[in-house]
Amino acid sequence: MQRSRKSTKSAPAGILRSALVGREPARTIQALFSNLGAVSHGAVIGDDTDGETAHREFEGARLRLDRTDGHGSYEFFRLYRHLFIVTIECLYDRHREEIVAGEGLIEFHICLRGRLTMQLPKQRAPLVAQGPCLLMLYQPLGVDLTEHLEAGVRHTGLSLYCRPSFLTELLRRNGITQCELPDAVQAHTARTVWHKTVTLTADLHYSATGLLQNPYQGGFRLLHAEAKAIEILCKVLSPATHVVGIDGAPSNETVVGQLDAVRRVLSTQFAPIPHIRELARRVGMSESRLKRSFKEHFGTTIFEYGMEHRMRHALELLRASAMSICQVAEEAGYQHQTSFTAAFRDHFGFLPSEARRGAGAAGA
Repeated sequence: MQRSRKSTKSAPAGILRSALVGREPARTIQALFSNLGAVSHGAVIGDDTDGETAHREFEGARLRLDRTDGHGSYEFFRLYRHLFIVTIECLYDRHREEIVAGEGLIEFHICLRGRLTMQLPKQRAPLVAQGPCLLMLYQPLGVDLTEHLEAGVRHTGLSLYCRPSFLTELLRRNGITQCELPDAVQAHTARTVWHKTVTLTADLHYSATGLLQNPYQGGFRLLHAEAKAIEILCKVLSPATHVVGIDGAPSNETVVGQLDAVRRVLSTQFAPIPHIRELARRVGMSESRLKRSFKEHFGTTIFEYGMEHRMRHALELLRASAMSICQVAEEAGYQHQTSFTAAFRDHFGFLPSEARRGAGAAGA
């Protein structure tokens, strides 16, 4: 019996490197970006791998989270063969964790919201990047670490990965002979992870938001990502990058606090369903400003955010409890089971009874 319990213990769900490329998880950033068209559950944004400019090897793909894991999406861009971009706008239902193999890449993690935690080798205290901040990191070949993302927290930001040789050549071509970051990485000979965390400037915050809110599609989306990536590198590597704090960023501390309070209500109060008028009065904002600010800050409407959490709460109850479908409907804020069943099917694509049968089969 003890042996059986050990064998059924599930490993922590992964993050980026768990994405399927073909039939297997990517496991490394290099493998993930080697063929973005083979990423399962994804859609190709655009590519520049054919024709006269094939030497550039630009490619982009979007990966949407399965709604049973959470909600949100990633976007991946490969530029100049050795410059990789990952954007994240996700909220997971469960804690995520994965082992990150050292690939000898320089990494720039711009955390706008959420918290990225890394457990470095031979270090007791974890490295925590709490948004808004900029984390610069170099992980030598063969030096592994572990990344963590918390459940129930919206993670918004982007990461740039490149080889030191790419960065050195990019600077050389533009007549830049001295730069603090490449010099620090070159001087780092120890078998440890080099890292530096700094306050995010308002200017860099603006550029990162511009890349995340890319308004284009297809090849233009790739072109926009390229321009923003180079802009971000200029701001990160420039000596004047880290002088100004986040105080000049578009959203002030008070508004962020108000929006987070609304988010907490929507993600925890399901019955009765909170109305926008009540939420606005609770945090001291007008309804119109609350709706506009919430959409700008979280990338979704108040209705969509609340619906997402109600449905996933209902899914969890169906899978993990003996409550009847009628009782689950009431817990999700629905007075009639038929209305709940229709909303659940529209949201997930299957009926509440099928969710329960699936959970029962999985646990058998």
